[in-house]
Amino acid sequence: MGPDLIFVLRLADGKTTWVALQAKFSSGQNGSLSRPFLKRVMRSVTPSNFFFDKASYMA
Repeated sequence: MGPDLIFVLRLADGKTTWVALQAKFSSGQNGSLSRPFLKRVMRSVTPSNFFFDKASYMA
């Protein structure tokens, strides 16, 4: 499980920021997702969990 969409936003001051978006559908109780599932989803859009720095790895 990883991000569904990754894009870059240009902010008003000209700086950029990366956005990782993940969408989930739930037909559970009140449309809610369980806490363990939410934790797993949040980890999957945390850059340190999906970014692989090849330069550091190869050194």
